[in-house]
Amino acid sequence: MVVWWRDPVGKARSPRVHEIGWVDTTGRPHGRLGIPSPHLRLDPGTIEAALADHLVPHPYLERPAIAAAGLTDLRLLSSEARLIVDGHTVSDMELSVVYDLDVVAVVSARLYATGPRAVIAVEEGVSAPVREATMAAARRAVATFAAAPGHELAAHGWSRQGEDAWQLLLHQP
Repeated sequence: MVVWWRDPVGKARSPRVHEIGWVDTTGRPHGRLGIPSPHLRLDPGTIEAALADHLVPHPYLERPAIAAAGLTDLRLLSSEARLIVDGHTVSDMELSVVYDLDVVAVVSARLYATGPRAVIAVEEGVSAPVREATMAAARRAVATFAAAPGHELAAHGWSRQGEDAWQLLLHQP
């Protein structure tokens, strides 16, 4: 199943293109789709038809089930998919080049008026169970980041990387 949402930032970039974010309920694949239209708002059917055309034949061979993220039971989404739907960035990287071998993810976050925004870099090639556990830990960490004062963040392993920028290293269990 694929869920989608409207990207409010996209309208500022291009007024006649509707930016739609999409993600598989597993968290991968995911991406963005720009739908050109003179209309101020697109109906869900138009968005879902354009998204289906975009997804088939690659990365899907057949049309997946498509639904609006706001109308989907969030329990159906993996932790990774929920992070992406919440506006955070998840990417795979070779972390062992920069960090210790036991680091499986790096969470970099800032707090904005609209809430936290995080970039989660995950070690390439980790197993599916380790990845899911890491994404669940990253999701909890981002939620904690949004509510905790700086001294509590530091006590939970976060380190300040600059003004309003924090980083957390997640180690393999």
